Amino acid sequence: MTRDLSLVGTQKLGYNPVYCNWDAWAGHWKPKCVGKPQFIQAGGIAEKMKESWEANVEPGVKIVDFRSPVVDKLPAQPEFDGMGMDLPPDDARAIHQLITDFRKEHGRRPYVCEIGSWAGRSAIIMAKAGAQVLCVDTWEGSKNDEGCKAYDGSRGTPLEVFKRNTASYDIGYMQADSLEAARRFPDQKFDIVYIDAEHDYDSVKADIEAWLPKAKHIIAGHDFQSFPSVRKAVNDTLGGCIASGNVWRAEVGVACG
Repeated sequence: MTRDLSLVGTQKLGYNPVYCNWDAWAGHWKPKCVGKPQFIQAGGIAEKMKESWEANVEPGVKIVDFRSPVVDKLPAQPEFDGMGMDLPPDDARAIHQLITDFRKEHGRRPYVCEIGSWAGRSAIIMAKAGAQVLCVDTWEGSKNDEGCKAYDGSRGTPLEVFKRNTASYDIGYMQADSLEAARRFPDQKFDIVYIDAEHDYDSVKADIEAWLPKAKHIIAGHDFQSFPSVRKAVNDTLGGCIASGNVWRAEVGVACG
């Protein structure tokens, strides 16, 4: 914009009308890290619109008003509300590594579907690492995880808290049962599917079987060490995996002995 004003001013007025006031300052805050620009063909526009619709992305523009003559600082980001759930630092690092490894190998940001998101902690880690994330959850809590049962609802519904937590990131959501949601997507829809929903053996096995065809490159998940039922379901269904603490992953179409 500054360049265009300079060029037009020089052409129309005969001089550059743009001046810099060195006694003032302004900030430009980017609420998310955008990836490298990618070419898109005309035929792909409809698919991008469909992806946005499926992700339940809410339209809207956030505007920061700088009309006040003095701006001390931008409003602070709301503190993350875990609603009774926490994520150990080692698990957070493993999730971050999952995304950075993909970006290093494929040279682009991955499209991730997370099954079971609750407050959105792991989804935010993925988004910060450069992923586009779609979260699938009922936001009714897990039947076999005591952490989410600690939330008393005083700060809004679980979905409302999740939306506040993730508002500044490239994260969409779909409120649905895991198996029902899987039927809505074509095969190989996502680069990575990350499973962290119910933790009993039957539920984990069913989630893996339902979502494995939807993953193009990697299927992964959480609580590999914390829940023996998760570990057994992963091993029985996939024949094993690579595990970094609680975070497991397997390449699609590659047997993991």
